[in-house]
Amino acid sequence: MTIAERAYARWGEECVEHLDGDFAVVVSEPHRGRTFAARDPFGSKPLFYRVSAGGIAVASSPEAVAAQDGLPLTVSERRIADVLVGALECGDTTSTLFTDVLRLPPGHSLVFERGRLGVRRWWSADAIGPGAARSDAEHEEEFRALFRDAVRRRLNGKAAVLLSGGLDSSAIAGLARRPGEIVTTFSATSDAPGCEETGAIRTMLSLPGLDGTCVTLREVAKPKDVLRRLLFDPQDPFDATMVIPALLYDEARRRGLDAVLDGVDGDAVASIEPYIVTNLLAQRSYAAAWREARGLGRFYGGGTLRIAAEAAVRVWAPSGLWRWRRPLRIANALEGSLLSDDLARAAEVGPRLEHLWAIRSRGGHDPRRRHAIEVGHPQIPAALERYHRVAASAGIEARHPFLDRRLVEWSLSIPWDLKLRDGWSKWIVRRALRDVVPDAIRWRRGRFVRLGPQYLSAAVAVFRPELDAEVASGLSDLAPYVDRKRLAEAAVRFRAGDAEAGERIWQAVALNSWLRKARARRYDPPERANGPAADHAFSTSGEAVIPH
Repeated sequence: MTIAERAYARWGEECVEHLDGDFAVVVSEPHRGRTFAARDPFGSKPLFYRVSAGGIAVASSPEAVAAQDGLPLTVSERRIADVLVGALECGDTTSTLFTDVLRLPPGHSLVFERGRLGVRRWWSADAIGPGAARSDAEHEEEFRALFRDAVRRRLNGKAAVLLSGGLDSSAIAGLARRPGEIVTTFSATSDAPGCEETGAIRTMLSLPGLDGTCVTLREVAKPKDVLRRLLFDPQDPFDATMVIPALLYDEARRRGLDAVLDGVDGDAVASIEPYIVTNLLAQRSYAAAWREARGLGRFYGGGTLRIAAEAAVRVWAPSGLWRWRRPLRIANALEGSLLSDDLARAAEVGPRLEHLWAIRSRGGHDPRRRHAIEVGHPQIPAALERYHRVAASAGIEARHPFLDRRLVEWSLSIPWDLKLRDGWSKWIVRRALRDVVPDAIRWRRGRFVRLGPQYLSAAVAVFRPELDAEVASGLSDLAPYVDRKRLAEAAVRFRAGDAEAGERIWQAVALNSWLRKARARRYDPPERANGPAADHAFSTSGEAVIPH
């Protein structure tokens, strides 16, 4: 019996309150005609379900759902539109690429009993209130203890760290080090002189206890089978641009590792950007607003007056101004998209984009509420699900220490100025890890120029002949969904070496490949599934443990 099953046997539906870490659990009780399932607060592990006349099927992928209930899968045209637009990947937390298969949202559980389905939210960032008053030094000590524990619990088994050179992954690598032990790291680097990200990676790797494996742009062509899967056999078309993670997870697999830690969503957990100046102005905290605008101007290299003016417009501009901007903003989101106008209308792309953008406006001007919205934003599970799929395809488990539940709840409870102070984002991380991360990384201003687009461009160059051939063939499976004129224009720019057009063509070919396989595959199993043979259908608990 797994930990999750023992927890369910002891606490029933409330077992989720006693599970810690990244988990998706399913427990089936045929004698009661009952199925229980739940996901961790942030959606690190996927969980899909479908209710039909035959009951409920719950599994870790839509294909496994179909294998369980014996019913076919129908491609969702609305979700195809989401792939083509990109921004709508995180449009909601329930839809999938198939019309009648749903994702269980993060922090939710479901009960299916005798033909009736109930879904409830068991965890919400909104429910976290302020913590006890502490000094800055006490808060720093608390953060350090919580984060060290989150990192080291996720190092169980044969685990490594994805080291990008930014503050978040550097913090993880720094805390993963222990006397007498070596921590393996994997990084994507550039040979270009002056690459800040590469320089930061080398700075971290100069510390004792880290064994770094680095790939470079020149090596993109070597594991061609890895990139070929992203392009011609993607598990999900949203994964097509995950070139760097795919390469690094493959390196981890080659080294015989089981799991890799990363710094995904450290920004959402440990900081409180980008609207703090707006919040402070709305609360008439003018001195604090000016201080943070000036600090952010220094940090990002922008003008203080510009930052303050933009915040003032958000607070005091007439509401009609924002209504006037909506069509322009939608047009900008669709710019360069290959999506046909007919599908854009049928899939309600405009209204759904507006709904997505409105999420961040629901918190009003309270910093704590704003932070809760960022932590609960659907972009977090969308990213985690992508990392999970790409890692799992290499036989690796993706783990995310910043999204440790106890750490997140603590971060939500502390004063806002521990998360942003004098323009320094993630203030608490920078202060608490002063002897863990070198100062050159802790106090670097601005953000790195990310290497992801460069690696994608390198992958496009490697597969240029295959991409040309696919475009020349007409992308027939994708044809009903795209504007042929836009596709032709993108193809011309792609052949002329335009990097943005190359990314569009790469994504289009990956989506066409996925559609072709989806339509060719038979999802019906040889024999219709009659339900699980045992009380416990399956349980994937990841890092789940029952705290003492």
